[in-house]
This record gives sequence, C-alpha cells and structure tokens, in this order.
Amino acid sequence: MPDIQPIFDWLQANPSWTGWMIFLIAMAESLAVIGLIVPGVVLLFGIAAIAGSGVLGVWPVLAAAFFGAIVGDGLSFFVGRYFHQHLQRYWPFRSHPQWIENGERFFLNHGGKSIIFGRFIGPIRPFIPMVAGMMDMPAGRFIATNIISALAWAPVYLLPGYYIGASVQAGDELTQNIMLWILFGTMGGWALLWLLQRALQQLAFNGSFYLKAQRWASARNVPRLVWLRYQQPFNTTRGSAAAGTHQNTLGWFPLGAAALIVLCVVLLISLITIMALELPSLVQLNVALREWLQELRGVLAESTSNTSLAEPFFSGITWLGDYRLFAALLIACTLYSVKHQNKWTVNHAWAISVAGAAAVLGLKGWLQVTRPSALSHGIDAYSFPSGHMVLATLLVGFGGYLVCQYMQRQHHWKVYLVAAIAILLTAISRLYLDAHWFSDVLAGALLGLLCCASAAFSYHRYSKQSS
Repeated sequence: MPDIQPIFDWLQANPSWTGWMIFLIAMAESLAVIGLIVPGVVLLFGIAAIAGSGVLGVWPVLAAAFFGAIVGDGLSFFVGRYFHQHLQRYWPFRSHPQWIENGERFFLNHGGKSIIFGRFIGPIRPFIPMVAGMMDMPAGRFIATNIISALAWAPVYLLPGYYIGASVQAGDELTQNIMLWILFGTMGGWALLWLLQRALQQLAFNGSFYLKAQRWASARNVPRLVWLRYQQPFNTTRGSAAAGTHQNTLGWFPLGAAALIVLCVVLLISLITIMALELPSLVQLNVALREWLQELRGVLAESTSNTSLAEPFFSGITWLGDYRLFAALLIACTLYSVKHQNKWTVNHAWAISVAGAAAVLGLKGWLQVTRPSALSHGIDAYSFPSGHMVLATLLVGFGGYLVCQYMQRQHHWKVYLVAAIAILLTAISRLYLDAHWFSDVLAGALLGLLCCASAAFSYHRYSKQSS
C-alpha cells in the first residue's frame, strides 16, 4: 500500500490548496480540447477522497468544483461565440472535425438541455458549451443552464470520493486498508479505462494513429497487407446498422490487435525473465499481498454474515476459469459453428485453447513455481502462470470479440468493459482463495490476452470464408 500520509499531512497544513486543486481540475475538465486530455474523473475522485480524510469540509469541496465547472464551461462558450465557424480552420479542429460535428448534432437534438445532459457524457462534454456559443445560444440562457448543470454535476462527481476518504479516516486499521485499496483500485481502474479509451480511439479504423500509419506506409510504398483486411465474419443482415459498420471498414488493418500483441509479448517476456531470475522484489510483493489478503480473509471468517457472502462469492467467480466449464462451452461453440458452417470461428477457438494450454503446461514445468497453498499434485502443483486466468481471459476475451462482430463499433467498449471486470474478479478470487501468487494471475491474464489478440488479428485473414 503506498504511503500517502505525507500528502494528507501537507494538505491538512495547507487546506486552501485542496480547494484550488479541485477548482482547477473541474475547470480543466470542462474546457474544450483540454477536457479530452485531463482525466478529470480520476483526479477529482482522488482529491475528493483526500479532502474527505479531514483536510477540507464537504461544502468547500462542492463549492470549488461548482465554480470550476461554471468557469470552464463559460470560457468554452465564449470561445465558440467569438470564433464561430472559423474554429474549424484552426488546429486541432482542422484535424478532428468530428469533435465539432458530434457536438453540433447533440446540440441540435437536445437544444439548451444539451448543456445539462452533455456535462455527464464523456467524449462530447468539453465541446457542448463551445458549440452552444458557435450556434449563438443566448448568453443568459446559457448561464442559467450552466449553473443548473454544475449544481447537479458537482455532488455526483465529488461526493463518492469524499465519503470514501471520510470512511478511511474514521475506520480502524483494517477498514482503512480496505478503503484505501478500494480508493486506489477505483482510481487505477478509471485511469486505465481512460487510457484504453484514448488508445482505442487512436488505433481504431480512421483513428489518428491508424491514419498516420497509413500515410507512413503510402509514403514508403509499403504494401497494405490486404490479406489481413477486415471482412464480414458473420451474417450481419440481422441489423442494418451493424452491417453498415462492417461495410464501412472493409480493408481495415487490425492495428489495435497488433498493438495489444506487442504489449502482451513485451510484458510477458519481462515477467517470465523476472521469475526465472527470482528477483527478490517480486517475491516480496507476492508475499506481502498474500499476507494482507489472507489476514482480511481471516477477519471475514470470524463473522458468520461476511463468510456467508465472501467465500461462496469468490468460489463461484473462480469457476469462470474452470477447465470443465471452458470445455463445455468450447464443445457448444463447436457444435453451433459446425451447424452454421462457421468453421473459422471454431478453428480459432480451438487454436487459442490449445496454444494457451500448451503455454501454461510448458511454463509450469520449466519454472516450477510452487503454489502458496498445497492444493494440487503433479504439474498442477506449480502455479506460474495461472491456468484459471488463462481460461477465464480466453472465455470472456475471445467471446466478447465474437459478440462485438454483431454490434456497432461505438458500443464495443461496453462488451470489453464487462469482460475486463470478469477477468479482474477472477484474478481477485484466485488471490483471495490462496490458489495463486499475484505474479501468477498477472502472467495468466497477459497470456490469455495475447492469445485473444492473436486470434482477433488472424480472424481478419480468414473471416471472409466464415461469412
């Protein structure tokens, strides 16, 4: 657990800085363009939690966020009102005209209410006030809706973090540790989700990185690798919107899958190297995390009510990576795909299953890392990497990818978010039940993601034959 007591001490000695930080973050999140760069939700949650630990009262916190949001939206509105349509000629709007187009579409659909609604909608939030100014919304009406929206926005974004911070301050040592893990886990999860959203936007079809890669390839006469282009992997006539999405992306190179493959390979090789060298820092992290979780498990075991929830919950979650469930679903997928003559789907499913199993058995036999608890015998007595994590990641990862082929692209993140939560809960269950070390579940997740990304990348080559 990171030592954040010095931060508490400094802010308690200088509480005015906390209010100013909240004000500046709230303002920056509401500014056009800057609001896309600043992870305002994460920062506000964290600083509100610190404020709730006794640094600053709840009303000053809400007031700072309220005025910051009003100022940020106000500045964006008057920028749009001053420049009008000329903004489209300036960078970065010249390179990203969709920012203004999406804002205009939303404003035309909802009118003045878009100022209120838009404040809670991530990608278009920073641009709605600017678009309102560009479209000559009356200043008095804007100011009124700006104040109303800020009054609703500040409590929604600040109070959860504030009261978590207050709970940490008021609780005993175990409660403080649990709440701090929740706090940092939530902040880390939001930050990771924010980074992934930005990365996916840039790597997706017609994203910034994708277009730059296209220009680079064209300038150097690099072949476009048409054998990897995206085809329609399923019969998308069920929904015209989904079919239109596929038709608009014919010829798409799977840059996101390629980037994920590279990232997983680098991280997995680094982790395997660290395990092979038996570096003490990773061993200490594994031991410290295990001791903390088992201490928590022991405390929960003393309470009948907690035990009735915690143990069955994690025991049930861990079944997501059980080989029997995975085998049953793989057989069901095989039968369904054969019936619908979708052979490349089942071929890829079997390929990643065999590859994942072979990698797990090979690494376990080579490194021979013993489990934290003696739960198994033979090759399964070794724990690195976690086979449960590999199977769970393959199940929800590749399954989510297949589901997304029937959906419009803008909704894919919802499927992948559910998959990520399922993978995270499986990882926590393996640690809580003392079946694996932290390094085991991390390696298992990376190996599973590598197999899923490889399958998605390969699928672009063969999908035409499965449609």
